[in-house]
Amino acid sequence: MNSGRFSKTAAYVAIKFYGLTQIELYRKLFDEEVITFYDRIVAALPLPLKRYHSFLKQAWFRSLCIFLEESLLPGDLMHILMRKFYISSSIDRLITQGYSQIIILGAGFDHIGVTYSRKGISCLELDTASVIEIKKHFLELHAYSNSKLNSYPVNIYRTGLSDLLPGIPSIDPDARTIVIAEGFFDYLTPQKCSETLNALTHFFRSDLKFISTVFSLEQLTSFHAFVFENAVKAVGEKLQLHASIEEFRNILMKNNFQIKHILQNNEMYNENNVLKNSNLAILPGFYLLEAGKSK
Repeated sequence: MNSGRFSKTAAYVAIKFYGLTQIELYRKLFDEEVITFYDRIVAALPLPLKRYHSFLKQAWFRSLCIFLEESLLPGDLMHILMRKFYISSSIDRLITQGYSQIIILGAGFDHIGVTYSRKGISCLELDTASVIEIKKHFLELHAYSNSKLNSYPVNIYRTGLSDLLPGIPSIDPDARTIVIAEGFFDYLTPQKCSETLNALTHFFRSDLKFISTVFSLEQLTSFHAFVFENAVKAVGEKLQLHASIEEFRNILMKNNFQIKHILQNNEMYNENNVLKNSNLAILPGFYLLEAGKSK
């Protein structure tokens, strides 16, 4: 969300999720509507990425991709699956508590906006102009567009949320709001991260919950950290935050957020029976947290 270019990292997240959910063990974690969404979105990606749609339906190709991924960065595939699963679970819980609006930062090719807008929840997707253009065409093509789902292009380094949010009429600053930042803050500098969090706390006047992924790269081996960072560089992007979980906690606290729940890779394994039957690990240093605005 900090350039106008097409985000290949967002595309590969969708592709990897799609590939894993061709496997029945993982497929059953998600509603069939979610599976259908990713089947369609991968087919709608620009060439050559859309070729994964047909290739990943073949077991031999999936096995090859999994072998290569696990050889270079073990746990990366499963962390994508688990962040989708646990973010959806957190949203479902918060909706039962009366939250009625979702803001998705760096929405990419994710299903959240479509899934929850169809349930009557007001959803706003923010991403680069190129991603939003592709996504809008996709939503219209498959009749996913609806009055509860809005999207806006933004380059967060040119237009901060403090300037952007007041100009979007579909956002209600008094609604109980969930902000999703899935794989978002890794690509921001610490200063821009703080500015974004500060803008959220000042704009929303009611209860605000913030759900985010966090990577502590120092928990990876030096080789795996090298692979992770250079894989991102290879698709034209750059990791910039480089914060440990404690450093990220401090950034949140300085911007009036308190962590309410936090999950890390080993806890996900302990509470998920599907994972116990899987031969894939979850990336070390991966955290999923839920924070609330301090009162």
